[in-house]
Amino acid sequence: MGLCKCPKRKVTNLFCFEHRVNVCEHCLVANHAKCIVQSYLQWLQDSDYNPNCRLCNIPLASRETTRLVCYAPRKVYDTRDDDRTPGLHGDCDDDKYRRRPALGWLARLLRSRAGSRKRPLTLLQRAGLLLLLGLLGFLALLALMSRLGRAAADSDPNLDPLMNPHIRVGPS
Repeated sequence: MGLCKCPKRKVTNLFCFEHRVNVCEHCLVANHAKCIVQSYLQWLQDSDYNPNCRLCNIPLASRETTRLVCYAPRKVYDTRDDDRTPGLHGDCDDDKYRRRPALGWLARLLRSRAGSRKRPLTLLQRAGLLLLLGLLGFLALLALMSRLGRAAADSDPNLDPLMNPHIRVGPS
């Protein structure tokens, strides 16, 4: 294990064979996309490395590469002709490994369902939406109060006719 030299200073097992430094996952994506990266123990066993592609024996730095999950860089073979379509690019998302909120997936799902083209609501639509939300809130408050009120009335001795001395129930 070693300490990455970037500002994040993360402890890591990954080691760049070309630059001979420990690299965290962030640095691996950002600065060592075309480097041979394996574990530090692998470096200690065998420090020799081949910077060429294992399939065609062309240097990895000469063409576009993509890093696989196993941290092995491979060349990207793009069969499209036009340059306007988005191609496969290395992962350069700085926030790739940061913690996400627990319900972040739900927020992304709701945002994607809303559509990409949104029109602002008119004044009448806003008023209608506000009125509908207010009505729903009022009905929820009524339901809550009636439920709580009934529970208190069931155990109230003042409302029990058998406890009232002025009310006679049954034969006397």
